[in-house]
Amino acid sequence: MLIDHNIFGVGLDGKVAFINPAANRMLGYSSEELIGHDIHKKIHHSQVDGSVYPKSKCPMYLTRAAGTDHHIADEVLWRKDGSSFPVEYTSMPIKKDEQVVGAVVTFMDITERKKAEDELIIAKETAVEATKAKSDFLANMSHEIRTPMNAIIGMAHLALKTDLTAKQFDYLKKVDISAKSLLGIINDILDFSKIEAGKLDMESVDFQLEDTLDSISTLVGIKTQEKGLELLIKTDTSVPYSRGKCTISAR
Repeated sequence: MLIDHNIFGVGLDGKVAFINPAANRMLGYSSEELIGHDIHKKIHHSQVDGSVYPKSKCPMYLTRAAGTDHHIADEVLWRKDGSSFPVEYTSMPIKKDEQVVGAVVTFMDITERKKAEDELIIAKETAVEATKAKSDFLANMSHEIRTPMNAIIGMAHLALKTDLTAKQFDYLKKVDISAKSLLGIINDILDFSKIEAGKLDMESVDFQLEDTLDSISTLVGIKTQEKGLELLIKTDTSVPYSRGKCTISAR
């Protein structure tokens, strides 16, 4: 029912003709203080920043002058105590014998909505800043970790070219594979930050399944040895890039 809304009506002269109690309470005026007075001068005289709101641009005036409907989603009205509050309002012409004789305005206080919108904007900005900080951290840390990892890989590569016993060669080979795997993980972490920033380029790269399984075996083989377990990896003959059934063991 309209009794629950904030409503007032104005004549062609812009003076208040009627106003309901809800609007009186919202504006802080009594009916006697508004009826017969210019509504624009009373409650719609200024913008939110305090600058003058020209009456010629006021939708409530345009409704009376041109007979047009107006729905305004974000303006302010002014209370008797000089404070303003954000409103959403509708201004519609009142007609008699097809002639505009005034306008009726229905408005609502949207303070809570504006507060929620502002909080949402702040939360979004905070989330964006947090995501950027995390991405920057990941990028910086990935770079810092990659530097010593490349040194380890380089030294392992050189050491593998020296005279080594079979056991030494096996150990260094495992160090080399593990270091490269760790470097791959670091690169993946950096990729996640690129995904969040929308800067990741995808590519399709051929790989040998046996090489991948060999790397997995190296990474988890030590743990299986410590537990006295045997690690067996088997691929089916129908799997592409596989040289028949492949069994990799860690003993």
